[in-house]
Amino acid sequence: MITNIKLKTMKKLFITFLMGTAIISAQSEKGTKFIGGTFNLSGSTTNQTNNLLGTPYQNSSTGYGISPEIGYFLKKNLAIGASINLYQSKTNNDGNGNSPLDYSTAKYNNIGASIFMKYYHPIYEKLYFLLNPSIGYGHAKNDFTYYNYSNNSLSGNTTKTNSFGVSIIPGISYFASSRLSFQTTFGNLFYNNSRNTNSGDNYDNTSKSDNYGLNLSSATLTFGMSYYFK
Repeated sequence: MITNIKLKTMKKLFITFLMGTAIISAQSEKGTKFIGGTFNLSGSTTNQTNNLLGTPYQNSSTGYGISPEIGYFLKKNLAIGASINLYQSKTNNDGNGNSPLDYSTAKYNNIGASIFMKYYHPIYEKLYFLLNPSIGYGHAKNDFTYYNYSNNSLSGNTTKTNSFGVSIIPGISYFASSRLSFQTTFGNLFYNNSRNTNSGDNYDNTSKSDNYGLNLSSATLTFGMSYYFK
């Protein structure tokens, strides 16, 4: 009797495993299309006090991004697609060590587009390792404002950046059903070429830069989902 129960249980588990495998195969097979996207959110707050002056001041920053995307599977576990990338952040510095009534703000906005490839490598049943290389273009604007209380003066500058870059982003994808998957990514191996224009009250400068490296900051942590259809 016990043996029969164990056999039935094993049979059910085996059937469930086969059904899960079939779901994954159907999602990632050639010709499957998908829509989805990722988002990220980051922020920090630092409260400090000048012990000599007894004055408190605070630094804070928030940022969020969203990247809707659409794609198509060229073959099993390999897809290509395109996405729009939007990111916005704001930083406030209320006071500083010497003048608690001074303050500064920085507002950053970025819009871009990219084409990508996604490779899914099976880890366990519905769980897959995701490798996401991409090529993209972006336009960013950063507005910085500074108020000096002692001089009662307000100054600022604006930096505009046009950039082209390539990146490789790793992640994990979980196929929850035949139509839906969830994913998270962290880290970014990148190369970026950019042209910057920095203008203020009495100057207007242009510069070019090349940057590359591995970014493991919290801002690279994203969450997303995809919907699959034929």
